[in-house]
Amino acid sequence: MEFQRERYQSSTLTLSKAHKTLQGAPADALFDRLDTYIQLPNAALTRNPAFHLWDMLLLLGESWKASDTGSNDLERLMAILSNKTKKAAVTLVKLSKRDALVDTNTCLESSLKGTLFSKTTMNSERVAIYLYEQLKRCELEASVVERFEHRVHDAESRVRKHVTGSVLALFNEASATSKLSLQECDRSLLLLLCDSILLFHNDDKDLLATAEKTYLQLQSSCPVDEQLKVLKDIKNGALSDRVSFGAGREECPACDAEIKLEDMQEATCSNGHLWRRCSVTLLVIADFHPRTCLGCGRKTLMVPDAQADVSTLPGTTATSWLEVVLRAHSLCGYCGERFFTALRRRA
Repeated sequence: MEFQRERYQSSTLTLSKAHKTLQGAPADALFDRLDTYIQLPNAALTRNPAFHLWDMLLLLGESWKASDTGSNDLERLMAILSNKTKKAAVTLVKLSKRDALVDTNTCLESSLKGTLFSKTTMNSERVAIYLYEQLKRCELEASVVERFEHRVHDAESRVRKHVTGSVLALFNEASATSKLSLQECDRSLLLLLCDSILLFHNDDKDLLATAEKTYLQLQSSCPVDEQLKVLKDIKNGALSDRVSFGAGREECPACDAEIKLEDMQEATCSNGHLWRRCSVTLLVIADFHPRTCLGCGRKTLMVPDAQADVSTLPGTTATSWLEVVLRAHSLCGYCGERFFTALRRRA
């Protein structure tokens, strides 16, 4: 807890110094800096994720006070976040060949982390989400915050699909090369992610193909016949109503009642108990102290302790696929910030 407090105070001091150096800085320079910043590999963002974003917040706060420039600055910012500005082809080629997270370890979580955070993947989406969450806490007109909402909803959807697709694709790849011994928590995780594609992202053909492949991998040990039938109807264009499933994948931690996947943020059992869902795995959070993102406040499950009596998966020291996925998310997949928790585990 003391460590978390010291780190927070250090970050606050850094941002305070950044604000003081920005007085009188030209708006063009800040916009150019943000445009360049979004093109950087994610390693550069995660080393100091807030510096340039706070620059933009300060600029927005100052320019909105002047009615003649506020709207123009906001439109320009939205254009940058929408990738409408032209990037130099040579720069993009160089960046595409650079890995953001260099790790000589070839374990599963390193592969997944590389897919989630390497190169410039999801940069503009994460910047937009971070800015939006901070703007909601600032003393700006509601119209400024509302202007971001549509853009951010799209960004959140793209990040969610990126995370889901990356996790399932790596599982399918690993399953093709070696036999994985899955625990019950692993099956729940994989099935929830596949179900979420059918429920919320059934217009994405690539994700549907990934979900189908994963269902077939799990078919011998999990009930997926209903999902495969729905998937077939979606592919044939024969599904007109909203997708829903007869049975849930989880049980309520309080009363053991069934919980269905109906929302990606919250879960409610048949007895009315309300729970938050993990922003990464979509599993119900029953922990008293989940990890919380410093930037956007999203909740994520703690990395589970390795089980001594369970063998590790091939290519990693983790004993479950759930552990692999949560290890890979040492940073928030939505805004790139770090997590904190009030709970410190004993050594």
